[in-house]
Amino acid sequence: MEEEGEEEEEAFDSEEEEKRTTENKLATKGRFSCTLCTKSFERPSNLKRHMLIHTGKKPFGCKFCELRFAQKGDLNRHIRSHTGDKPYKCEFCDKAFAQNSQLDSHRRIHTGDRPHVCEFCDKAFAQNSQLDSHRRIHTGDRPHVWKFCGLRFAQKGTLITHTVLTPFSAQNVAEHLLI
Repeated sequence: MEEEGEEEEEAFDSEEEEKRTTENKLATKGRFSCTLCTKSFERPSNLKRHMLIHTGKKPFGCKFCELRFAQKGDLNRHIRSHTGDKPYKCEFCDKAFAQNSQLDSHRRIHTGDRPHVCEFCDKAFAQNSQLDSHRRIHTGDRPHVWKFCGLRFAQKGTLITHTVLTPFSAQNVAEHLLI
């Protein structure tokens, strides 16, 4: 396994490909564009790092398990799952988080920010997952299925309540299916 500080492997098959890719600048903004997708970057080093996505190379290996990553930042985030390190502290309370995105999400409890808005009714939510769950009211999507009877539920909590309130027995399942 490679240590987290080891150098990146070469993302390009040839020097010519690297030169062609890094020299492919957007004329108006002087940015470096990927020849394989629509992404562009201000620095050639960022483009080179991005190219690892297309090559499938994962030069960064975890020292705690066998997982490998194309991006060093993804490895560092993963390592915190092993170490329990939570460097992102909430300035409003004592909570700490392993990922900055988790802190950003938590912070909305304190600020009241609700950036995720339902396109059907304009109701706003702090978390995207809350919006996804709410949206099912409008779409009728019921992705949570009880394996014993096939009943479908829009919310996972409703499925859990159903399974708790409906004791499992052959008789109950038979009666349940007749409903």
